[in-house]
Amino acid sequence: MTRTLVLIYGTRPDAIKLGPVAYELRAMGHEVIPICTGQHTDLLRGTPAETDLHGDVSLGLTPTDHPFEWVEHAKAPIVSTLRALSPDAVVVQGDTSSALAGTRAANALNFPLIHVEAGVRSGCLTDPFPEEKIRREIDHLSDLLLAPTDHCYQNLLNECHDLHARNTRAIVTGNTGISALHRYTGVHIGSWPRPDILITLHRREFRLSPNCTKALYSLLEGAEKWNDLTFIWPVHPAMRPYLPEATAIPRNVLLTDPLLYSQCAYLASRVRGILTDSGGLSEEAAALGVPCVHARFHTDRPEAVEAGIAHCLPPTPEGFHEAIQFLAEQRLPRRPSDCFGTADAATNVARAITEFLR
Repeated sequence: MTRTLVLIYGTRPDAIKLGPVAYELRAMGHEVIPICTGQHTDLLRGTPAETDLHGDVSLGLTPTDHPFEWVEHAKAPIVSTLRALSPDAVVVQGDTSSALAGTRAANALNFPLIHVEAGVRSGCLTDPFPEEKIRREIDHLSDLLLAPTDHCYQNLLNECHDLHARNTRAIVTGNTGISALHRYTGVHIGSWPRPDILITLHRREFRLSPNCTKALYSLLEGAEKWNDLTFIWPVHPAMRPYLPEATAIPRNVLLTDPLLYSQCAYLASRVRGILTDSGGLSEEAAALGVPCVHARFHTDRPEAVEAGIAHCLPPTPEGFHEAIQFLAEQRLPRRPSDCFGTADAATNVARAITEFLR
């Protein structure tokens, strides 16, 4: 039976991870209506927002630096849109403000709610902020929890969500970011990595510590043993105001505008290692077999660390020094891992949703 499903997204990670889900749901005969909140604009270029999520309902909501205020601002127009569409279920992804706004809107109208990428946890409510709080609220309000890994599934059980009493189902599906990597990029691990380190740092805690940026730059330029390496840093728009003057940027650091999704995936597949505070890039690095250091005080992707292909270090001057050593000296193996799932994750998600709607 054909069902109508609304997929709510607003950020680049949302679009990347929901794109293959939209494709698989349509392949199974469902009507899929994407709603884009407008939380990200230019960053959606080159993502499934232009393909599998194309033709969405666009709300054009202006982003702010106050996530929970934005969520309340976004809830009303989403409620109005959902009421007009009257879907059989609402699907949200991950831990973004758009996902939380969609969750609260669906809950206000008593529409069944499905959470893709449920159960991801760092174990610390303030790190990452606000994502850790957002994840927990979405999981608490969802009717179907689609956990990307066994570890995430166990997190849901450990939190005593009382799934049976709430008539909530939880299923392990794999992470749809791995499906997206296969569907939209076609990249594979490079046999001969380039002498480059890919850096992506944009989180709020890093932006609020400008001394860390200066320390990282000094570290990269000052170590003669790393002069043969190029450090490529695609700069997130939120980071621009926190970077030093161009004259203070080391000669071996290449700052670029944000890369398209396929470009970033290709670059990631070719570098010697990755230093990032991005959960999505950490997952892609594991699938590609590229050594990765998670620049976090508390990692929410421990699967890669436990698999021995990633390391977690704090975003501090000392942490950055150790991170660069780890990657430059190739202390981590270059070995692909399916610790976050395989290419069929989106198919698993679509099947779980179809079964749930029966």
